[in-house]
Amino acid sequence: MAIDALLVERPDSPQIRKDQGRQEVIRSYAYGNDEVPAMPVIGEFITGSGYVANYDVKHGPGYTTLTVQFLDRLDTPAVVIHANNTTQYDLSINFIEKALETKVDPSTGDITYLKKWNFNLYQMVADKDASVTSPPAWFDTAHDESDADGCNYAWAKIRPGDPKEGVWKLCGSMTKPGVEAYLIAQPVITAKGYFTTRNDAIAFLSTAIGLHDPAYRFGFAASSGSVYRWLAFPMGITSDGKMWIAQNQYQFADKWDTDLYTVIA
Repeated sequence: MAIDALLVERPDSPQIRKDQGRQEVIRSYAYGNDEVPAMPVIGEFITGSGYVANYDVKHGPGYTTLTVQFLDRLDTPAVVIHANNTTQYDLSINFIEKALETKVDPSTGDITYLKKWNFNLYQMVADKDASVTSPPAWFDTAHDESDADGCNYAWAKIRPGDPKEGVWKLCGSMTKPGVEAYLIAQPVITAKGYFTTRNDAIAFLSTAIGLHDPAYRFGFAASSGSVYRWLAFPMGITSDGKMWIAQNQYQFADKWDTDLYTVIA
């Protein structure tokens, strides 16, 4: 920013401070309320002053004061100035534990859990001296108990009690003993909308209720067909004195239940 020709530096400007090896220069400018000068650009270097780190505009009777903070280096984050009706997206990751039986392919929603991971397969034989056969072919592919009828075969973590007509003997051992759950990373996206009016901030909140994808997903999968992957809900509204800031949050899952949550077009 070449300081706009409309700006007149105030007599009490600049103020120069030094702290722990950092130099800060505060310059104040005045201009008429009917004038619209170019505003500073955060991060830009101005010869004789430094890097623009922040600025503030205050309207007074007959004139407006623009105060600009300059730093000799920008090795700490500068204050970000947001324009009206802009949205900032932030990503955080939660880690949650899910039951092994819920394991699915995240891209299709198909079940990938196998019963043999954490269950043994038992076969009914005539007596304790009888031999068992090799595990049936479905031992390696079963997702549930539908192939084990409870008479000839039974899934169990420990050996079932024996009925009068025979004995349960181990036919196939679990392949992941002791594993009952797995961790998944759950992305959480927060959308912050910046507005000059409270009504616009309220309207922004109403866009995030139910099953609805965020406009920006940081590369994570979108909902597809009947598989809805993002649950949205409003977080609230705050004000920094200049802007109204509305926050919506979007939580990712392999598939949200449409019986429990409303699909938002």
